[in-house]
Amino acid sequence: MGDGRQYISWIGIEDTIGAIHHLLQNNNMECPVNITSPNPIANYQFTKTLGKLLSKPALLTIPPSVIKAFFQEKGKEILLEGCQAMPSKLINGGYKFIHPELKDALKETLGL
Repeated sequence: MGDGRQYISWIGIEDTIGAIHHLLQNNNMECPVNITSPNPIANYQFTKTLGKLLSKPALLTIPPSVIKAFFQEKGKEILLEGCQAMPSKLINGGYKFIHPELKDALKETLGL
């Protein structure tokens, strides 16, 4: 989307469940807590990694003008500006990620 350089925060299914379980078991953690991988990644890298695992080319992009036309300001904020949320409270609270790297999390999710 756009130039693909915007960062996105992601998390695998097993770590989502693991993080929620960890939070339920640790009453001393303060909310809010970012449930996300400790390794945000640029949109183009996410797309490239997913395409490679699926053996599908990731050649097409969605120009910013199309995103803005369809989604107005929210599309710009959500899809083009990106976010690098970090799970600092989870890490400081002792949570150990099962799949901190995107490729491993996607392989697990896709059953590869």
